[in-house]
Amino acid sequence: MHGMLVVLGFLVPWLVRRWETGTERALWLLTFPTLWLTCTAIAIVGMGSHGHLLGIHCAAGWPGRLAPWWAWGWLLWVGLSGMAILLRAGQSHGLWQQQTTPTTLQGQAVWLWEQPLPWAAQVGWWRSRIVVSRGMVERLTPEHLAAVLAHEVGHGRFHDPLWFLLWEWLRCCTQWFPRTEALWQEVLFQREVRADRFAQAQTSGLLLAEALVQVQQHIHAMGAANKAVTSHHGGCPVLGDRLVERIQALVQPPPKESPQGLRWWLQILEPTLAVLPLVWIPLHFF
Repeated sequence: MHGMLVVLGFLVPWLVRRWETGTERALWLLTFPTLWLTCTAIAIVGMGSHGHLLGIHCAAGWPGRLAPWWAWGWLLWVGLSGMAILLRAGQSHGLWQQQTTPTTLQGQAVWLWEQPLPWAAQVGWWRSRIVVSRGMVERLTPEHLAAVLAHEVGHGRFHDPLWFLLWEWLRCCTQWFPRTEALWQEVLFQREVRADRFAQAQTSGLLLAEALVQVQQHIHAMGAANKAVTSHHGGCPVLGDRLVERIQALVQPPPKESPQGLRWWLQILEPTLAVLPLVWIPLHFF
């Protein structure tokens, strides 16, 4: 029986990824496989390898005997992956403290990075701080710089660095599932658009769009080798091919959300689907 749970643990999220081809719920599609498999492993560990589930002996056959080993191995893999990401994020934060200088720009506390490439990001976890490169300050007008800072303030208001850390953890655990990278890029894009709209409400969407174009032009002029810096942890990597989409999102009014019928109920039920494997625990009897 436990062997069947392991098979379902992989089969269900795989089919969900294959069945749902849209990107409206990219975040849920990205995180669902790891959450589902983790809850499946917790259920198997919690029930143990002895007893009966729905009248079927839990350890019947070699799949049932191997299931607890898989469950412990999966939980160990998830835990080690999370520790590795936290360690890497802590090292990155320490490097930023060494390479930057605290200062104030337009009344906003920032860390100034002596780097000619135009670059800005929220760095940290819950109490993150804006890092701005010297190239960004020198190449943008005060008005355009204010729009960029407002965008980064939006990331901080929504605690995006912390959420990105969590989502990266969940992504890495099941990165072999179909469409993982595409969904990850879509989640990043949606969060960039949200920060853009926050900045648009504070300053001007036109100024932010112009600043994005100028930054892209400077990065292109300085060479493709420097583009790797824009993908640093906590940064705003969604430029390049999706820059046009970001500008269109700034120019166009935000779409009105009006979920109806089954689609609306599905959005409510989605957060609870990931913990559904835990329902097996009350059905287990010794």
